[in-house]
Amino acid sequence: MINFRGLLFKPLHNIEEMSILLCQALHIKLTKRLLCKELEEHPDFPSLGAVKDVFGKFNISSIALKLEDKSNIEKIEGCFLAQIIDIKNNFNLFAIIYSQDEDKFNWYNPIKKKKELIDRDVFLDLFTGYIFYADPDKNSGDREYSYTRKKENQSNMFSILLSVSIFSYLLFSLFLIKTNFVKIYFVVFILFLLLGGVITALMLLYEYDKNSPTLRKICNSSRKVNCLAVLSSKGSKIWGVPWTVIGFSYYLGLLFSLLINSFSTNIFVTVSYFNLLSLPYIIYSVYYQKFIVKQWCVLCLSVQFINLSLFILSVLAGSFSAGLSLDLLSIFSIFGTFILSFGVAYLLWQYIQKEKNNKDLSNLFKKIKYNRDVFFSLLKNERKMEGITNDFGVILGNPNGSIHIVKVCNPYCYYCSLSHPILSQLVKSNDEIKLQIIFFVNPDSDEYEHTPIETFLGAYYEGKDIELILSDWYNNDNKNLEEFIRLHPIREDNSSKNKSNVISMFDFCVKNKILYTPTIFINGYELPEIYNFSDLLYFFIN
Repeated sequence: MINFRGLLFKPLHNIEEMSILLCQALHIKLTKRLLCKELEEHPDFPSLGAVKDVFGKFNISSIALKLEDKSNIEKIEGCFLAQIIDIKNNFNLFAIIYSQDEDKFNWYNPIKKKKELIDRDVFLDLFTGYIFYADPDKNSGDREYSYTRKKENQSNMFSILLSVSIFSYLLFSLFLIKTNFVKIYFVVFILFLLLGGVITALMLLYEYDKNSPTLRKICNSSRKVNCLAVLSSKGSKIWGVPWTVIGFSYYLGLLFSLLINSFSTNIFVTVSYFNLLSLPYIIYSVYYQKFIVKQWCVLCLSVQFINLSLFILSVLAGSFSAGLSLDLLSIFSIFGTFILSFGVAYLLWQYIQKEKNNKDLSNLFKKIKYNRDVFFSLLKNERKMEGITNDFGVILGNPNGSIHIVKVCNPYCYYCSLSHPILSQLVKSNDEIKLQIIFFVNPDSDEYEHTPIETFLGAYYEGKDIELILSDWYNNDNKNLEEFIRLHPIREDNSSKNKSNVISMFDFCVKNKILYTPTIFINGYELPEIYNFSDLLYFFIN
């Protein structure tokens, strides 16, 4: 279930939402936040290609298909994603199909945001023909799932406690209101200030992410409604500061003035007079949208409605006829709170602008980084590997493949363990890959006797499924050598070949001055420093 807090402040893109639901349906150990982070950082986000690459990074086999005959969807078993068209808004969405029978599909409706049944004929009319199918195994998902989930739960718990504390404080404060005015008007006044703060916060977020699905539905609901046109126009700023920042400061300042002063009558009267200053802006904003930009901003109109409502509430509560005069202390208190609120809002706006620029630069960098021509050009400028032959190491994939990947690793290296499922997936998906694994351990050291290299090489020479044996070792967090040797017994007659192989591997590592593991070479050249093993999925997976 997608929570309200996330929907409001960090809306999920359709492709993120469906990927999360697919992982949940397939019981893949991958947290929402980690999955969304990986998707958003992909240079092709949002796309099926991004989902496929991210799934591949977590050792989840997947395939994207275009069904020319849409009725062939009945041949697809299990849970999968299917692309449909949102007829009302005229754009494509992905939906998750949980199961199907002759007449109906059990699916998650991405428009209504709920799980339901849909008639087969109705669905096929919406279906574009594109599907995405994932086939996880026991090694799929985040290897540090327990730790990642614990950290995310702690973060979520802190956010919930903070939200509940603020809400409880406001609620408790409302019950303690002591005023000469009608209490209901006072309470509604405060609620309108809160609503104004939320709406102006949304406007700040809209500047950061104009592609937010939730805000786009609000801000681009018709031909005459276009928040972007209004918020990016010349009149949207004064002295270089957006009216949005001023509005957010205004509501925050008035609200905290009331809170700090325990909702006193004098402060409420002063706040009511301060609100009179916003009335000319209502006329200006409506006129500007109507005659200058000739587009309407729903969020801007909501703010003007709130300002007008605050004035009406002040009149109904008798603020201007209470027989109370404005006192200097109240004015000074509100003015000081407003200045502090403006400082907070301005810094927040600057932070949002900086984050947006960083995000744009990051996306541009990734597009350049993951360009194939750039990758192979950088690769050719790296250190060239020396002394490699087929006579040592362990070779997986196509021995005559045109893509030669050499991985220098250590059996106990953590990052070597992380790289193994990714490189194995490359071998399985691309028939042109020859993966040569070289173990960097001195055969004359005491360390060698405490490694499973003898088992690896013995099984390799005996023709056993070496990929499976390597996976059993690297995918197991508890690397118990005695148990591993017991599960994978080997003959003694290959000991001399093993010894020769290990010596050759060590000599290769010394000759090439290997300083760390894993060190990866592609077609004779060391992998450039700005890339890591997971980036190979972008260039070599089929």
